[in-house]
Amino acid sequence: MSYLTLAHSTCRWQFLLGFIAFLSGCQSLDLTLATSAPGIPDQAKPAGPISAVTVQLPSSHEKRVAPFVFLSDKPLNPEPTWIQGCTHLRDQIARDLKIQNSQRPILVYLFGDRASYDQYMRQRYPELPSRRAFFVAQGRSKVLGEDLMVLTWWSDRIEQDLRHELTHAILHSTLLDVPLWLDEGLAEYYEMENHPIEFHERLAQTREDFAKGSGPNLTRLEEIREINRMQRPEYRESWLWVRFMLQGQAALKPVLLDFLRELRQNPKPAPLAPRVATALPDYQQRFAIYAAELSVPRSPIPPPP
Repeated sequence: MSYLTLAHSTCRWQFLLGFIAFLSGCQSLDLTLATSAPGIPDQAKPAGPISAVTVQLPSSHEKRVAPFVFLSDKPLNPEPTWIQGCTHLRDQIARDLKIQNSQRPILVYLFGDRASYDQYMRQRYPELPSRRAFFVAQGRSKVLGEDLMVLTWWSDRIEQDLRHELTHAILHSTLLDVPLWLDEGLAEYYEMENHPIEFHERLAQTREDFAKGSGPNLTRLEEIREINRMQRPEYRESWLWVRFMLQGQAALKPVLLDFLRELRQNPKPAPLAPRVATALPDYQQRFAIYAAELSVPRSPIPPPP
């Protein structure tokens, strides 16, 4: 959620949007959730009136790789290598987090260039900042549920952007809700592990954050409910807490997995920090050591067998 994905963290925006005609015939208003990652600076929106030409969602080329439906302005044959990577990501998340794969379709719209993508986003979602990619949960009805959509364009970082935004979509396809810090932390985690250069930069920035600020604080992250309170340092800290629990401390991985399992039935579970403290009383000191000693992984997360 996003941060749309650029530098890699994700920010969420909640607002009422008119129902999008191409998704249903209903004309009611629904609560929409959009997210993306803010690693790269926002692009200023051009001044002046929006072009009278209406940009449509990509539909010229279609590729279905369950549960993803790729709709693109550019040909998808031969199949880009990152399409299978999206399937591997889904299986990897299910395996790592012990969550069941959902059969809910995830629509992935791929604009041919940045200009058409930006213009569409300004027309349909003027409240959102300018980002390279977005995840949007577009409400339809209580019966039909939400349409899970990722919107981006054919940039040179399309695979990385998709890993971030599709992580959001996969989580929201099976969990009732995901706390803001955890949603962004997981999206950052699955985006960063396959990119050592960005991983190194993010780690250095996170250490600087801790040195300049009040230090890491999981309880403070959990208390963040509004997106305007979650800045880039919070995105980075969320990423490192997720990595610490999944790879840094064996005692904490089952705690996180139990929390995610509870989110399948309860959208508002009790906070995670007290559970972490019970499993590992000195977790804050251990986290500080982990942040100081962590090195860039030599190889990316292996694909599922």
